[in-house]
Amino acid sequence: MKTMLLYLFSLLLLCTVTAAGHHQSYETIYVHTDRCNFCAGDTVWFQVYVMDTRQQAESYSHFVYAELLHDTIRMATEKIKVGEEGFAGFFPLPDSIAPGHYTLRFYTLRSASLPIPRFHYTPITVSAHRRMQPRLATNKNTDAFHVSFFPEGGHLPTGTLTRIAFKALQADGLGANTTGYITGSTGDTIVHFRSEHLGMGSFAFEIRPGETYTAVCTHRGKVLRFALPEPKDNAVSLWANPYKKEEIIVGIKKNPAGHTPEEYTLRVESQDSVLATLPLHAGHICRLSKATLPAGVIRLTLTDRNGLPQSTRTVLNAPLNIKLNTHTEVSRKADNQCRITLTLTDPVGNALPDGNISLSVTDTRYARQDTTSNILSAYLLTPYIRGYIEQPASYFSGDATHDSFRQDLLMLTQVWTAFDTSADTANRVTNIPAETTELIQGRIISNRNANKGIPQATVTLLSFDGKIFKTTKTDPEGYFLFDHLSFVPNTHFLIQAYTAKGGTHVAVQINKEKRPRVERISMLHAHIPETESYEENIMLYDKNRPERPDSVAWELQMDNVIVTARKQRQKLSPGAARVHSDFNRAYSPAEMTLSPYASVRDFMMHIPGVQYAKDEVNVQEYYIIKRYGEEVPAMLIIDGLEVSFGEFVSFPISAVESIEVIKDVAGLVTLGRRAANGAIMLVSKTDNPTAMANKKSNFRVIVPQGCQVKQHFYVPHYPTNNESTEKEMRRKTVYWQPDIKIKKGKADIIFTAPPQATLFMVIQGISANGKLITANKIL
Repeated sequence: MKTMLLYLFSLLLLCTVTAAGHHQSYETIYVHTDRCNFCAGDTVWFQVYVMDTRQQAESYSHFVYAELLHDTIRMATEKIKVGEEGFAGFFPLPDSIAPGHYTLRFYTLRSASLPIPRFHYTPITVSAHRRMQPRLATNKNTDAFHVSFFPEGGHLPTGTLTRIAFKALQADGLGANTTGYITGSTGDTIVHFRSEHLGMGSFAFEIRPGETYTAVCTHRGKVLRFALPEPKDNAVSLWANPYKKEEIIVGIKKNPAGHTPEEYTLRVESQDSVLATLPLHAGHICRLSKATLPAGVIRLTLTDRNGLPQSTRTVLNAPLNIKLNTHTEVSRKADNQCRITLTLTDPVGNALPDGNISLSVTDTRYARQDTTSNILSAYLLTPYIRGYIEQPASYFSGDATHDSFRQDLLMLTQVWTAFDTSADTANRVTNIPAETTELIQGRIISNRNANKGIPQATVTLLSFDGKIFKTTKTDPEGYFLFDHLSFVPNTHFLIQAYTAKGGTHVAVQINKEKRPRVERISMLHAHIPETESYEENIMLYDKNRPERPDSVAWELQMDNVIVTARKQRQKLSPGAARVHSDFNRAYSPAEMTLSPYASVRDFMMHIPGVQYAKDEVNVQEYYIIKRYGEEVPAMLIIDGLEVSFGEFVSFPISAVESIEVIKDVAGLVTLGRRAANGAIMLVSKTDNPTAMANKKSNFRVIVPQGCQVKQHFYVPHYPTNNESTEKEMRRKTVYWQPDIKIKKGKADIIFTAPPQATLFMVIQGISANGKLITANKIL
């Protein structure tokens, strides 16, 4: 009997796991937003779930970064610190934000530092005055399509039955329903095929030596012909059967008469770690136990005796017990009170352990929720597959048979690889640990030699509000670190350094907070649905009423509310509002134009509210901030140190991070009497050698990014009197709760809702034992 039964138990895995598997990050992020369509002035509420695919997670990041992107422009950034409500946060959209498609990007420093960075993207639409933004323009030639073919394992070996997957795409990049057949060189029909899910499908037939094959495909009446990959007599192909409930069966396909080796090695990988290496004979099969493999994408690689990859195949290990059953009971009373009772059990009916879920209820007349993705798809699928995945939630419908087939079609097409070793990340690790505390770090260097660190220097850190004061010493290389900090956005710090003998002939170098590059991903917005009924209902508002986004206060009877949270500023662009006031504004060369400036002098000409002036008598040049209306020079600062006009305008433009115009009194008081008529502060790039040469001060003023101040979604009490209910209730998000506690598998949620409104509920969450929760329902 040639069949080899190889089960991967824990002991075998421990013997073959590489060192990378012990230290590599597996953090995955999913974000639940209250809805996906907004108006200017609205607030985007969200809950971030940081998950780990390992059974024993080492540590989690305590901070998540949220960014509002428009194309490749980073418009605003928020830093969310984990708390009692998890990573609950919000994005206030400015009243001045332009209508269009935007993207929210979420990440931790650890997930962004991986060889292939992992981000979570959430597309949103911002409309003007409640009107829907038009659908993204696409190619009007809707009949145009293209079909790609993917032999299982990478190549087509002759003399054997081989499975071939295909994916048909329309001109807009979405899946196309396609039918067709395969013909040989003689024109005879060999096999018929049709797409099964989002343009994907598969077929199998025996490949004959010396034959060429053509696919004749039809989509919406248009017929196109595509050549199949060239068969190879000496090709070796790895095949897999992941449809079994408890195991994955793996084997080799090759031409029995070909001159290829019989002995190979099967390498089993999960994300960035090698789980096992097993011998595999061409005539045998290998059975992999799903229970011993981690959940998610599993990569199988066939290598020869020299370790060179010959064939690859990916499968998805989606355990049936990873998702909990959700039962929802809803009651709506005449007084507009809505009660939702949740009962959560595991697949065998046991009560759910304690856990946390987030819940969003929206009015279907005015709001949309994105149901094309959920926490299951984010945990098992999207973080590990590059490129756009159309409707990722469709691969987890609940029907195990159909889901397994659809998942494998995705693995056979979008994750297909043919002898590609460049994507092998088994030995690529990241040295970035989980971010568990806010910190400020840098180096104290000689003011004459930027490469010379000052050991045992005394460094003090003082916040302008006086709440934080710390002192530390530098190490032998001059590096220092302040950790275990906690501060809110727009907190200013003064850092000052002295040598061990009290000298001031040193310079302070601060490590800049780096942000990952923003890449253009246009397909993200393709799945946001547009409905005519929504467009019609959205226009049914009182045209005589002044325009105001989300005008709930005009129609709802609210109790007295005491606001205790700090005021949250609306950020229009990177660097805005660094000094305590709405008057202030920070500008960066990259933000204001796509063309580089020749100098700082040239850049200053384009900053509104700042005027160049010259004293002909004393032959002096200076800048005036027009707000003060006097011909008095403004104070010029480079990295916290006052400089002359010549030093300011001669600073290299390539080394400029931002230039901030400080106008308000609160900001000027901290700078002293010299700033009585305003100040202009230049912040340089610390990683630029030219910029470092200009730092000759033993103190620096910095404004690191602080953590967002928590706020709570306000749930109003809808009126019940006849006069008020005659008007439309146009609140989009009726109820948002990012952290509902589950006790013994149950939770009760009570809130008031607009009368006669059809509501849509979305639930996402994680139980205490790591099971995933997702459910949608019309109320």
